[in-house]
Amino acid sequence: ATGGSFTGSRGTNRNGEGQVTLSMDGLRDALDQFLRQANGQPFCDGCLAVELRVGRFDTQHALDVDIGSMDRGHGRCSVCGQTLIVTRAPTP
Repeated sequence: ATGGSFTGSRGTNRNGEGQVTLSMDGLRDALDQFLRQANGQPFCDGCLAVELRVGRFDTQHALDVDIGSMDRGHGRCSVCGQTLIVTRAPTP
């Protein structure tokens, strides 16, 4: 099922802050692709949002609704170094 609109780096509708509109499925796909390309590195929600140019709450909502095959838990973010809830693609 498709959710509401979310802002991100892919899509066609731009707002005044350089973000574009994504569907819930589009945001999940972008998160999945980014995390798989990161080779298992963990990212906090805030750093994922910055990397994908989306809102942090949009990122959290997409991950809370359906994280699919991603690993999510307490750990250290590979970008900001904070210890909090992080997400990464599973390692084989």
